[in-house]
This record gives sequence, structure tokens and C-alpha cells, in this order.
Amino acid sequence: MGKNDKFDCACGGKYTRQHRNGHKNTLKHQNYLCDGILKNSFDESYYNAIREEPIKCICGSQYQPNNQNKHFNTKKHKKYLNELQEI
Repeated sequence: MGKNDKFDCACGGKYTRQHRNGHKNTLKHQNYLCDGILKNSFDESYYNAIREEPIKCICGSQYQPNNQNKHFNTKKHKKYLNELQEI
């Protein structure tokens, strides 16, 4: 058995030996563990929380709440902060 051999999981997913721990953290596997059966449709409240209204930043951009850290590291946002410090 090599590390690239695929294994079938009870949740319906497939994983290799080296990705076993990562598979256990997937939404598909967690839903299976919580319900004992595979959900064909994902929980709408989870996706609605991700798709909230965009936030308007003082730098002039908009970002989704789950992308806040990514936005703060953009060139546009950092440039705006540097301009504020110069004033």
C-alpha cells in the first residue's frame, strides 16, 4: 500500500493515506458524522453566513466578512493606510 492509494470513506468521500486527517475536517465528512447520513443539500444557514452583505472599507474597497484578513493585506488597503500616516 502506497501513500497515494485511495480509500473510500463511509461519508462517500475518497482520500489518500496522506490526506486522511484533512478529509476528516471537510464539511462533507462533518455533516455525515453529525447526522449519521450524508446530506445531499448543505445547510443554508452556513452559506448565508458566508454570503453576507459586503462591507465597505475606508480605503474604498468592498469585501465579504470572511475575507477581511485577505483584504487588509491587499496593496490598495496598505497604500491607503500609508497615506493616512503621512498626513
